[in-house]
Amino acid sequence: MTNRLGFVFFPCLLLLFLHSGIAPAAAQEENQQAKAKYASETGTFRLKIVGPKGEPIPGAKIDLRFSPRQTLEIVSGSSDGDHRYGKSLAADDQGVLELKLPEQPLERISAGIRCEGYGPFWAQWELKAKSERLPVEYVANLDKGQSFGGIIVDEQGKPVVGAKVHPRIEYKKRESDLSQLASGRSYTTDSEGRWSIHIVPGNEVILRLAITHPKFKQRTENLKVQEFGLKDGAEPNSKIVLSRGLSITGTIRDKQGKPIQGAVVRARVNNRTLQSTSNAEGQYEVTNLEEGTVEFVAMGQTFAPELQTVTVRPDPEDVNFELGPGKELRVLVTDKAGKPIQGARVFFQDWRGSAHYYELDKVLCYTDENGEWIWKNAPADEIRVDICPPGEMQLPNQYIQAGEENEFVSVPLLRIRGLVVDAETGRKVENFRVIPGRIWPGRQEPFWTVRDSFDGSEGSFVFEESRVDGQLVLKIEGEGYAPLVSRAIAWNEGRVGLALKMKEAAPTDIQVLGPNGTPVKGADIALGVKGSQISLNDGAFDSSTFADRLKTNEQGIFRLQPQSAPLVLFICHEAGFLAHKFEPKNPIAELQLDPWATIKGKVLHGEKAASGVKVSVSPNRSYLGPDLPSPTHTYRSVTKDDGMFEFRRVVPGALQLAERVEAFRSSQGMKSAYSNPQSLSVAAGETLEVNIGGGGHRLTGKFVMPKDFKERYDWEFSMPELHLDVMEPQIPFPQDLSEQERQAWLATWRQTEAGKQWQAASRRHFDARFKPFRTHVKQDGSFDFHNIPPGKYLLEIKLAKPAMFAEREGTMAYLETSVVVPDFEQPYQTKQLGELELKPVAP
Repeated sequence: MTNRLGFVFFPCLLLLFLHSGIAPAAAQEENQQAKAKYASETGTFRLKIVGPKGEPIPGAKIDLRFSPRQTLEIVSGSSDGDHRYGKSLAADDQGVLELKLPEQPLERISAGIRCEGYGPFWAQWELKAKSERLPVEYVANLDKGQSFGGIIVDEQGKPVVGAKVHPRIEYKKRESDLSQLASGRSYTTDSEGRWSIHIVPGNEVILRLAITHPKFKQRTENLKVQEFGLKDGAEPNSKIVLSRGLSITGTIRDKQGKPIQGAVVRARVNNRTLQSTSNAEGQYEVTNLEEGTVEFVAMGQTFAPELQTVTVRPDPEDVNFELGPGKELRVLVTDKAGKPIQGARVFFQDWRGSAHYYELDKVLCYTDENGEWIWKNAPADEIRVDICPPGEMQLPNQYIQAGEENEFVSVPLLRIRGLVVDAETGRKVENFRVIPGRIWPGRQEPFWTVRDSFDGSEGSFVFEESRVDGQLVLKIEGEGYAPLVSRAIAWNEGRVGLALKMKEAAPTDIQVLGPNGTPVKGADIALGVKGSQISLNDGAFDSSTFADRLKTNEQGIFRLQPQSAPLVLFICHEAGFLAHKFEPKNPIAELQLDPWATIKGKVLHGEKAASGVKVSVSPNRSYLGPDLPSPTHTYRSVTKDDGMFEFRRVVPGALQLAERVEAFRSSQGMKSAYSNPQSLSVAAGETLEVNIGGGGHRLTGKFVMPKDFKERYDWEFSMPELHLDVMEPQIPFPQDLSEQERQAWLATWRQTEAGKQWQAASRRHFDARFKPFRTHVKQDGSFDFHNIPPGKYLLEIKLAKPAMFAEREGTMAYLETSVVVPDFEQPYQTKQLGELELKPVAP
């Protein structure tokens, strides 16, 4: 019967092939391709781009990057031309891009996808360094996007044309990619100063961006969707004001006083390199600066670079440079056999106290065919560098100097090949994950870099590492297996083989419920294991979060793979938040979110609404267990004309609400502090209305330095504090008690009326000393304190050296003086303190 049916069926199958125009061999090839898992088996790669409901996205734009560079044949889709790093491609009308791969194996391939109305997507495969395997087909599921927009104007309200808007939009990435990557694309304002962006992920409530223009100071903003979000094609109307930039001028001369033409002055400010070239008179002008301290580097073609720390203010003095002849610096890089290595990079890390790679014009520090790199116009002092030979280990934190023998011998690249099998059966583990960890010098426990993790398959993996500070360990995680950690591997071991046996263990399915008890779809989960970093900005995980991430499915369920140690599940959703310590020995099947709290209010100076005031909420850090991460919650806002502020996704619990004062601005960063923070507690689901200020009085004055003070200083690097002059209460210990008797006496005394009064006085002293009023000092030394209640205060200020903080060795002058704020008959009166002269610190 079987033979007869087979005999009858075969001619029918043959007729079907002939009728459809497909030969049997071709059908067999299609079947093989259908069964194939990896592109290496078929020679083709198919990228399908779909939306949230699985709908194809026709014409989706794809930025394809790959190495080594070679020809890729397009089977389906189209090309928009080449670019610096690869090709600009577009999907066909079915949302498909299909490529025929080149004969030479690829080492890396990535696809960046951007489509208006959808959030951006990034898919990358490290085919050599991490032995990831490119699939035959990959489906990129894009999330629904939203639009942001606004208008850029100057201080007179006129539109700023040609301003560049640089948003930080985090890419969604393929499932196992935990790296941090944001879009680098910029947008330009039109003739009306308008800009709009249509690829912001739909779950983002804040858009972070920087705004630059040649004639204005750079401005960074956190834009809330309530104000800058665009719906249904609406035109942007919310405004951002740019302030005019400042300038620094000066001359560049040689040691004989002769002007140097063509010398370049550079400064690195807020990730921008600003520069100017000197004219025939040696004059230069660097524009588009902002107040603060900046480090300038001047270089000439035959002169050694020089550095100056410059204070930028509205009426700056000229900054002049005197350049001397450069010195010859030679670096030689060879292998162990003494053979020169060509193309080794000498990467600058530190010169005269900080990194100046960009200011030094990114000197092309690559060794030639003789293994040498020669810099003829180097400075005389030493430079800290990394030596990076191609295909070899990096040699970090090396010092080079002109006139010295700067010779380096390479170490072979660390290449680890691993075999991963079932401990009981010896069968290869089909799918697993490899997480690198670093054991830093002087530490015992590894720091797991989950963003560098990757997938392994079919029982094997390869991992290449070119830089290891300390030792390297690898953690292997596989579905249905307990995690496994390798031995520690030294940085100079070269080629390493590992045989890793995994023991079976069951995963845990956990359902997440909202505050109302219904399952929550799309909740974002960060796994807080030892070494991870959890950071939330206005109630959402931000780009500073380095941890494994999961999401709940349609039923609100996520699967947690077996864990070898306790961890914290940080769960974030628009409905609420939860930080739950998960114990592997006592798993839980269900978790319920706490609703967010809301804090809103107004900043008042007297009875007047204060606009442009920076307000912060700072929840108390929670301790969740030894070696477990405590999340960082950041809430920042700036009051509008009505003085109002609002925070909608506040984690419940104890917190501090305060005005945020910013100071200590330099090219290396900015420091801020809170002024008179209020300690509050807010319950889950509660809306708390609270104002800042609205009482007390105003203090004004001006700090000055002695007339004979010669050193350069910058008031920006000071932050005066005003606190109540409250004596610290003392405990009346009886005499001649042992330490044990003192502690016993204190425990009893604290319960007495005198002890309770002492505790209250101690709290007053703590609040006075450690919750001071703070303010910002203007460039001319003037200052204002607002909302100061009547009383006796101490006013303290430490003036730091430019580009330093006023702490110990950084202090160049100080002042501590008593201030009395009277109980004025009228509310919110101004007390003038006049000029207050600081006392210089003896060198």
